[in-house]
Amino acid sequence: MKYLFFSLFIFMFGVASAQNSPGTLERLSGISNNGVNYYNIEGIKLYSYAIDLDFSKQNILANFNDLREEQLASSDETLAFKNYHVADQHKDSLGFISYFSTYFIESENNKIIAISFASVDKSEKELERELVHLIRNNAIPKSVYHKMTTDTVNFAGRQLLLDFPCQWMDVNSLQCPKCGQINWSLHPTLRSAQDVLDNFAATTEMNKFGKLVTDTSIQVIFEGKETTARKIVFDVSERVTELNLSEGTKTLTAYYVVVPSGTNYISCIMSHWNNDQLNQNGLPPLIDKIMQLKI
Repeated sequence: MKYLFFSLFIFMFGVASAQNSPGTLERLSGISNNGVNYYNIEGIKLYSYAIDLDFSKQNILANFNDLREEQLASSDETLAFKNYHVADQHKDSLGFISYFSTYFIESENNKIIAISFASVDKSEKELERELVHLIRNNAIPKSVYHKMTTDTVNFAGRQLLLDFPCQWMDVNSLQCPKCGQINWSLHPTLRSAQDVLDNFAATTEMNKFGKLVTDTSIQVIFEGKETTARKIVFDVSERVTELNLSEGTKTLTAYYVVVPSGTNYISCIMSHWNNDQLNQNGLPPLIDKIMQLKI
């Protein structure tokens, strides 16, 4: 991997929380693939991987093509080991500020570990430092990681059995062709969880994904809890070719839900196309496993 920062797509938007608590590992989810570990925590995206070279500025520069030497001018002095810290931010056309933060740290065997964070709206240094320590100390348990196979998925602590084909689009972002898509994260506060959903909805609408048809509130049962969901329907019929959608695709329906989950809160975005496989209750099989419409 030769790049410094990873891109933020619409589906990756999230707001970092302002909390750093003992429940960090409960809220952390990951996927390990080809030597790279990808994580999601409270809407923050990060990845880490080790480089089998001695820790030095020269070796870091040799492995990151878009990194300039002057960017390695500072370190995080609160960390009790050698490191270089690179931070950046930019404001996009929608008015959102994206924060990027990369730590190049010396491992216990004097090699290089790169850990990169991306978040929107807030930058949480204390949480970053906690995760840097956890990664360096190999202190993240296997239970945090999703299996690459998706027959059984850890959904906020519950094993979700899937009897149809699915694929990971990102950490905690599961797409099942013709059966729906879900994207979730765990948060320490209601405000943090709600901000993620509001932010996501705003960026989707402002990017003119399609024509807004309806934006309503409905009563649902999500993971056994009665709550109110925000339901948004977009007309995408004029963008079928542009978005490479299948013939007959006319609308995208999205549901946004926040409910308590143990000592945390879960934010979840569920979506499906009009020509997906729908059960009698009007929901595709994947979404039907975690939410029902209250009649």
